[in-house]
Amino acid sequence: MTPIDISGVGASGQKQGEMTHDDTPVRWPDAACNGKPTDWFYPLGYGHDDEHITEMNRLALECCDQCPRRTECRERALAMVDCYGTWGGHTEPELHQMRVARYGGGQ
Repeated sequence: MTPIDISGVGASGQKQGEMTHDDTPVRWPDAACNGKPTDWFYPLGYGHDDEHITEMNRLALECCDQCPRRTECRERALAMVDCYGTWGGHTEPELHQMRVARYGGGQ
């Protein structure tokens, strides 16, 4: 598993070793996810069973629960049309529901 580094992100699409948000540089050195495995936050992938995904989601959510940037992270995720993984203490399905409630079915 690759550790997360969100000290400087750019370009769209997840890059190995970075949580990629969008083209705006993000500098959250105090984010709880810094240095944690990306698999915790992006558990869906080839060969992963439901038990693995559940465990990775649990680890990510525990990490987010202690993060001082939880609100900012969640808001960034909700502002993105294509958002994958766990952000701001919410899983991908939860973020989708929140996005639909906030913006309607168009996003």
